[in-house]
Amino acid sequence: MKKKSVLMSLVVAALFVVFAQSALAYQVTTTGGGGFGVFQYLTGGEFTLQVDNDLMPVLNYYSPLTSNQGNTRNTFQSFCLELNETIKPNTTYNVAISNAAMSGGVGGATNGADPISLGTAWLYSQFAKGTLENYNFAGTVAERKASAFDLQYAIWWLEDEKAYNPANIYIQAAIAMFGDAATAKADSLGAYNVMVLNLTDDAGNLFQDQLVVVPIPSAIWLLGTAIMGLIGVRRRFTA
Repeated sequence: MKKKSVLMSLVVAALFVVFAQSALAYQVTTTGGGGFGVFQYLTGGEFTLQVDNDLMPVLNYYSPLTSNQGNTRNTFQSFCLELNETIKPNTTYNVAISNAAMSGGVGGATNGADPISLGTAWLYSQFAKGTLENYNFAGTVAERKASAFDLQYAIWWLEDEKAYNPANIYIQAAIAMFGDAATAKADSLGAYNVMVLNLTDDAGNLFQDQLVVVPIPSAIWLLGTAIMGLIGVRRRFTA
């Protein structure tokens, strides 16, 4: 009976992976200069997000160039997925980890979710490691903001939120990486360990979807959080 129960738990956990929705709740806080971070520009990234204790492992993937910026500790730099979603400065949000934006943005959604594109996952993984070519990590604040603007625009194009801009170096880099625009815009399916932080307030209202790199294979992360959630459910029923 015990083995059957464990097997059932794993089956249910696998379903969590299929739907790519984390079973655990985390929290992040927008912080830094202006309440969003010193390199945040206009309505896009870079956003500085401070993690709670449970999310601390994600910091292991980020380089010194993309973590703890602006003298803010336990933070990483992120970008938003959706053009018409909002986020507030100096605000703590509840977070679920998935592989998609939840409300769809300009480009729309299928079954309530808009998955990350392959190009977005690749670009952001390179950014997180501090190795994204032509990104002005070491420039002035204004120069880094200009890089952030270009990368945010490329992400929005890859997510069907913005029009094609042939002068955008990151759009061209994504197309070159994957051979054509259609492949660059295909669903990432957890590639490069890049996932989404789905931000909500205490009432469950959706806010901006932010990018994050999970420092273990994405499916394993989701499976682990699903299993931990099931353990919590089992404890509540057996207490």
